[in-house]
Order: sequence, then structure tokens, then C-alpha cells
Amino acid sequence: MSDSDYDSPTRKVGSPTRRNTVKSGDAGATRPAGRGGAADSGETKTQIYRPGRRRDADADTQSNPTGSSARRAAASAMDDPPAGWLVVIRGPGMGSVVTIGIGSNSIGRDASERISLDFGDETISREGHAIVTYDPRGKKFYIQHGGGKNLTYLNNEPVLAPAELEAGAEIVIGETALRFMPLCGPDFNWEDLETDR
Repeated sequence: MSDSDYDSPTRKVGSPTRRNTVKSGDAGATRPAGRGGAADSGETKTQIYRPGRRRDADADTQSNPTGSSARRAAASAMDDPPAGWLVVIRGPGMGSVVTIGIGSNSIGRDASERISLDFGDETISREGHAIVTYDPRGKKFYIQHGGGKNLTYLNNEPVLAPAELEAGAEIVIGETALRFMPLCGPDFNWEDLETDR
């Protein structure tokens, strides 16, 4: 049978057709694509589309998977390193931990908030219920009211003006109680580590 039999737009009855193939993880190995491809080879392959990833980064990952992925993870973590944490100690989401970043951290239920408390407590404002701030120059944390109608409480007192946060302080937002756990402060600060290098 000639190559023209394969390339013709109409297929002759009983004539073989070309099968599309997709490269698998092994160099040079192929597997059939389409409906029966995965079943024919006895393995299931899922291809994940990740927009924005560079091809050379993928190639680097294949040649040295541990080193390059660890470097990428470290680089993305240092884009916004943790300054501390809020731990949900009462209410919906009890046991959950959220990260406080350096600078201003708006708290609300919306996913766009830097500190999103979307655990089912509808009494928390969607946006800007409260703001927790870490000041890297003064090496201190503060909490303030975010402007919504619902109040925020710090150690059972309403937050009506910015107040300094101390380690272990209890913050109540809606029906959710949070314990404040700092990482940064007088003994540790990310900016000090950057200048030491």
C-alpha cells in the first residue's frame, strides 16, 4: 500500500489509517492518542495546562526535578514571606491557620482578601472587616477596624482605633475567635536577614 492511501481524504474500506501519537514520559516512546489510547497502553495520562510556565523551566525540571522545583517554591514563598499567623480557635473553621504577610493585611470572607476567612461565618464582612498590619521598621503588629458595620474585638475590647497586637492575643471577628501567633518581631525580621547577606 502506498503513502497516498494514508493521506487520501476518503479511506478505502479495510485499509489502515494513521494513528495520532502523543509522546509519553520516556524519550522517543509514543502512545496512541484519542479514545482508546490510554486503555490500549494500560496507563492513564492526564496533561495539565499551566499558563505562564516557561518551556525552559519545564525542561530544567525534567533534568533536575528536585533542585529546580525547590528553587521555584523558595522564590515564590519569598515574594510574600510570612510575618505571623492567625489560628481559628472558636467558630467555623476551628483549627484552620491563615498567614499574615508583611505590611497591611485586609481581613474578610472574600477570596481576594489577603487574609480570607471564608469558613462559613456570615457575620464576617466580605471585604475589609479588619486590618492586621506588620510594620517591619518598628517590628510590631497592629490591628484596626476595617470600616464595616460589624465590630472587631481584641481581648474582649472593641477595636475602635489602631491597637498593638501582642503574641497570643485573642481577636474576635463575627463569631470567629483567632489566636495571634507572630513570627517576626524584635528577635526576627526578614529585612534584617536580607541586609546580612
